[in-house]
Amino acid sequence: MAMCWVAREVLPGQWRDCRTYILFGAPKWFLSFYTKKGPGFASWLKQHPWARIPLLPFFHYFAWRGKRMAEQNPALVEAQSHLL
Repeated sequence: MAMCWVAREVLPGQWRDCRTYILFGAPKWFLSFYTKKGPGFASWLKQHPWARIPLLPFFHYFAWRGKRMAEQNPALVEAQSHLL
């Protein structure tokens, strides 16, 4: 399970920070939704790059939060080492 399919499309340089937030900081309902719908939505985004623009503020926030979380607790990054 690689995860962060949408983050790789929207914010390719910061998808790992996004993943940290989504896995460890986002509400559980969002993680569940993202896990179920993320792969299909990422495929759709590849064909519709214009749709990335409204998602940028959200994923910038996810990356910012994820980076801060990893700085405060480096074990969060290690916990993801088995993921791509």
